[in-house]
Amino acid sequence: MQVFMSKGFSGEIVKFEIDPGSSPGNQVPSFVYKLFGENAADGSFVLFNVTRGFEYPSDETFGNNTFENDLLLLVNSNSFPAC
Repeated sequence: MQVFMSKGFSGEIVKFEIDPGSSPGNQVPSFVYKLFGENAADGSFVLFNVTRGFEYPSDETFGNNTFENDLLLLVNSNSFPAC
């Protein structure tokens, strides 16, 4: 399934193929490496579906709530101050 992924709040958007049968928890490390490079390994990343308006649980499969051409947002949660 094809989706678009935004690299944090940079405005940079990249087209990705995702496995709808896989969970975000399994695929986020690959997304992080491709978008942010090796230096991002220390971060704690969160994936949001901007098109549908929710944060992904790490154990649910993409196919349950993601559709072709959705816009996803990958954010390093360590870059936000504690609330």
